[in-house]
Amino acid sequence: MNYRYFDHKLEDGGRNGLEYFQAFQDLIVETMGRISRSVPSNPNINDVTIFVHAGDQKGLTRDDWKRFADISKRRFVIFVSSHPEEFNHKNDSGGVYWLKAPLQLVVQLLSNDSTRLERFKQSCSEGNPDMSCFYLTFPKNLVAAYLLGLAFNKNPSIRTQDFPKALWSSASEEFTKYGGKEGLCLNPNTIGNQLDAIKKILTSFGQYSTC
Repeated sequence: MNYRYFDHKLEDGGRNGLEYFQAFQDLIVETMGRISRSVPSNPNINDVTIFVHAGDQKGLTRDDWKRFADISKRRFVIFVSSHPEEFNHKNDSGGVYWLKAPLQLVVQLLSNDSTRLERFKQSCSEGNPDMSCFYLTFPKNLVAAYLLGLAFNKNPSIRTQDFPKALWSSASEEFTKYGGKEGLCLNPNTIGNQLDAIKKILTSFGQYSTC
């Protein structure tokens, strides 16, 4: 499997102008392969995955890339954008995929965890690109702790019930990992003071996490 990156703003040696796009390009090219300068014209090409930031000019449109994609030949096209929210209504199909996570986040995830790229490359080789490698994993334990905190506020007597210690421990780890106060131990006595902070964290997952 070959891996390429195409960005219409990088044509003729130019720069995208957005730092996180450049960081993404550098990371993908360094780790996966070289830049693709145009839509491949060889109909017999196969075993290639191309990340595409496509413009609207002739010869570089998304439709051109969609026509090139062919899941039976393992020709995968993954669209990226500076405004991934525009992809929310688009579905992966026929070798065409939409990277719905902000590239700033993707760069951070790939930089901090090289196994994500390795898992993605393996999935492409197997003919089924695993897009979850580019998304945060939804913090389910933190959600559970948040809901319990809301319940405690409505009915304080619930606080005295026996809840699994593993839940609070995992919720505390997720809280710290995704931007909460480092070292804070969430438990029935502290959760009520952290609801706003937890809500802020969970809200940031809304558009681009895997659930």
